[in-house]
Amino acid sequence: MEKDKTIEELLKWLEESVDDDFVVVDHWDADLCAIGISTTTMPQKLVYISTYNQRPESYDVIVETALENQQIGCVSREELLKILQKVLGLRLSY
Repeated sequence: MEKDKTIEELLKWLEESVDDDFVVVDHWDADLCAIGISTTTMPQKLVYISTYNQRPESYDVIVETALENQQIGCVSREELLKILQKVLGLRLSY
């Protein structure tokens, strides 16, 4: 998987910030600035994250579930962690 530096940095930060295992989903091969985060226990839920045209450490987020997609918009790193906790049940490492 080849992605933009901003996505690579995001994934590294998530690995350090989240205690639980998560799954990186890449339905957007051509979009180097987008990635999805899911879990093996809840594959029907996905948090789409894009760094395209965003400030450093800011992300455009969409929550996708089997029933609906919810456009969240631009969020900070801390807000992204709260979304991952709420939607996917991920535990933070701090």
